[in-house]
Amino acid sequence: MRDLKDKDFIQQLLSLVTASGDKQTLARVVTDYNKASQALQAESNSANRKNFKEADAEYLEHVAEIANRYMPEETASTGPLEWPEYQDTANKAEVLRQLIALGYQLTQRTFYRHCKQGKCRTGDGGMYTRRLVKQYVQTEGLLRSGMIETDDNGPDIGLALRKQQLENEKLTWHNKKAQLDYDKASGNLIEREGIYLELAARYVALDNAFWQKFDTAAPEMIHAVGGKQTRLVEFSEMMRGMWDELLNSFVSLDEFEVLFNEEDMPS
Repeated sequence: MRDLKDKDFIQQLLSLVTASGDKQTLARVVTDYNKASQALQAESNSANRKNFKEADAEYLEHVAEIANRYMPEETASTGPLEWPEYQDTANKAEVLRQLIALGYQLTQRTFYRHCKQGKCRTGDGGMYTRRLVKQYVQTEGLLRSGMIETDDNGPDIGLALRKQQLENEKLTWHNKKAQLDYDKASGNLIEREGIYLELAARYVALDNAFWQKFDTAAPEMIHAVGGKQTRLVEFSEMMRGMWDELLNSFVSLDEFEVLFNEEDMPS
């Protein structure tokens, strides 16, 4: 005997209901029952007990009636459906009912979308045959609660599930690469090699600009300190050595520590 108040059963029934009137009725009685139950738990007075009794009776009446049309009792009483028991049908709702009875985790919206996309299709006779429906299940890698998928000749060692996992991993890496390509094209990312080339180019430009300025200003610098301009070559080599040492330390991979005075910090 199935439990009409089981949440999983209600969710399963909701996924099978196709008529809008049945959906509205089911949603209404479930909502009314939950509200009455919560009110009774909050305060067990005569009014709340009366409301709960009425909501409970209406709930059981409508849920049982709708369930008998979409999920016949004989299916539930004989236990989980197995593939050899699958009945060919031209009705999509019946295909979904049988898939759920087989234990597959599938919503009505997803299944109908798959049918529209041609993933679950009919044969030449307009029927959703066992072979075609099973092919759809394996191709999409649908999960079956507590079971390992099998075919008529024995277990397939979860090949469909493994295939779906691999497809998901492939899609994940594809999306990561697409995001990286987008960030790079948008200028938000620079390739590591590009950074090295940029640093090298800036070093060369900085080095050339500095020494052009230095060669021009060196005599004036020496004169300003009272030195001998005849020793410009030695002075220049000394400065170049100091500059090269500074730049080499700057472009190394060593970590730097920067100290700020308290007065330099923003208030």
